[in-house]
Amino acid sequence: KTEGGTALPTILILDDEPDFASSAAELARLAGYDVHLAQSVAQARELLRGPCMDLMLLDLTLPDGSALDLIDQVDLSRHGRVVIVTG
Repeated sequence: KTEGGTALPTILILDDEPDFASSAAELARLAGYDVHLAQSVAQARELLRGPCMDLMLLDLTLPDGSALDLIDQVDLSRHGRVVIVTG
């Protein structure tokens, strides 16, 4: 997405807790990010096949695995910074 002809920075928020994910997404939007949400490692993996993410906010423990599994499977040289969160 663009704002005034300039591409917005992108963020992937991977968290299975809806309240946290929506709050984090709203803060990211207010900070000027194009937000991509996933609730599982599988969903995040699909999203990461698309555009590069400037920032990834990843929950450590998810129903179908761990954010650490995702990090092992993703080409981190294509993406920006990674932040791991946990409850």
